[in-house]
Amino acid sequence: MWMRMGCNISKAAITRDLEALHDAVGASDREKRRLVHFDLEGNWIGVFASNLRRPCSVSFFGDNLAVAELEFRVTIIDKTGTPISFLGDNPNQAQWPSFGVPPQDQKIGIFNAPHGLSFDKAGNLYVQDWNKTGRITKLTKL
Repeated sequence: MWMRMGCNISKAAITRDLEALHDAVGASDREKRRLVHFDLEGNWIGVFASNLRRPCSVSFFGDNLAVAELEFRVTIIDKTGTPISFLGDNPNQAQWPSFGVPPQDQKIGIFNAPHGLSFDKAGNLYVQDWNKTGRITKLTKL
C-alpha cells in the first residue's frame, strides 16, 4: 500500500510505497513528465511511469494509483506503471493549465489543471482543480 508523505519538493509529490516498490520512495518529476522511485537511502531505482502531463499528486487504491496531471487530466496507472485509464481529459487547449477559467466555462467531468487528489476507502476519487474559484470533483467508483 502506498501512502502520501504530504510534502512537495521542487514541484514533486512524494510518496512512500510499502509493497509495490519494496519499501521505496516515489516522486512525481513534473517537468520531466514522469514518476520515479528511489530506495530509502536516496539512491535512484528508476522510472515508474513516463509520458505523463506534468504529474503533481498521486493517490493509491488497491493495485492502482491515480495521478493528477496539471495538463488537464487524471491518469489511472496499474502497479507496473502502465496507464489503464484517462479521466477528464480537456480538449480545449486554451485551458491547459489555467488558473483563470471562470466557473461558467468549467465543464462537469473535464479538468483544467488537476493538482490534488485522493481516494476514499470506497474507491471514490476526489480531484481538486487548480483555479481561482476552486473546484473539487467526486468521481464515483462503479
